[in-house]
Amino acid sequence: MTLQTMTAQEAVQANAQVRFLMAQGPHNAGKTALVRARVEALLASGVPAGQVCVVAGSDAAVQAMADEGTPFTGILYAGLIATADGPKVIEFNARFGDPETEVVLPRLTSDFGEGINAILNNETPTFTWEYDNKTTLGVVLASNGYPTNVIKGAAIPEIPVDESSHVYYAGVATDADGKLVANSGRVLLLETTADDIRAAQDKIYGVLDTLATTGMFYRHDIGAKALNA
Repeated sequence: MTLQTMTAQEAVQANAQVRFLMAQGPHNAGKTALVRARVEALLASGVPAGQVCVVAGSDAAVQAMADEGTPFTGILYAGLIATADGPKVIEFNARFGDPETEVVLPRLTSDFGEGINAILNNETPTFTWEYDNKTTLGVVLASNGYPTNVIKGAAIPEIPVDESSHVYYAGVATDADGKLVANSGRVLLLETTADDIRAAQDKIYGVLDTLATTGMFYRHDIGAKALNA
């Protein structure tokens, strides 16, 4: 199966999802996510297709399953990798992607529950998205040793957010005093939406860099490839 091509407009309308991936580190690190609502602006600016991965292979996979008599209903997430020959599908997951979901769903303007209900009842769902020039960016806070030798128990600080930011807790637990501590590899994700990539970076790192994160770490380069493209 080859990765089919979509126009930027089609990509936005079909849940445009863009991943800027580092060329280093384990694939399952899952520690970077950035979404630009206006994908065509990136393409028009000359960003190579190998750096902008738009999920488009899912349609071909769903059609192939239907053609073989095993139609699929649910969430099909395509894991992509940028190669010298362009974007390639390396896996499919029957679930939402992490951390991609945390930066995609904040851009949703339609009723998520209604869309899922339509899918479950064999109806055509309606999903609409915020279509502007803003950037949604997310950074994962992970336990030391992740992903190979996770060290649990780090204290999780209180994280201030505003109306355009969210904290998505994942691998957490409470200690004897009822305080949150890290209990898995990916501890949480801080997400924000801002006018552009630089503003989103400044906002998110302006929060993370002031926190007490002993026993945890986060990447400092999220969105860097988009800025340097």
